[in-house]
Amino acid sequence: MQEKWEVEEEKYRLAAEEAIKAALIQELDDVKARIEADRLLKVRLQEEERDQFTMEERARFLHDIITAQRRFLAEQRSAAIQNKPPTKTQLRNQMITYLKHVGGKKHADLKNKNFDDIQPLYERLKRNNDKFLADDSTEDEIKIK
Repeated sequence: MQEKWEVEEEKYRLAAEEAIKAALIQELDDVKARIEADRLLKVRLQEEERDQFTMEERARFLHDIITAQRRFLAEQRSAAIQNKPPTKTQLRNQMITYLKHVGGKKHADLKNKNFDDIQPLYERLKRNNDKFLADDSTEDEIKIK
């Protein structure tokens, strides 16, 4: 009796496995059919879109795309250039400009000096100006209160 019951259970298990396999195969076929239908729809829509525009319109679209790509690449190059740190010469020129406008120095005084000679002058003047501005702002805050 036990053997008969085990044989029937084995048959039931095999039948259940076959049913699961058949369901999976059916589901796989359904998925493949949906994928194929989507592909055919995509092809049909592309053909309709291709037929919709004239050669002049296509040429204009292509021109617009190329222009947009060039503009994008130019913006990327510009951003890359802006992100580069300034060179020593550029820093020297900026410090000279600051010293001339804020520090009252003359061009002739700074003309023959190198970066290492100008930097301490610049830092001292900048520090004094920042200190003055900080003191002035604290006085303004006291007056406001």
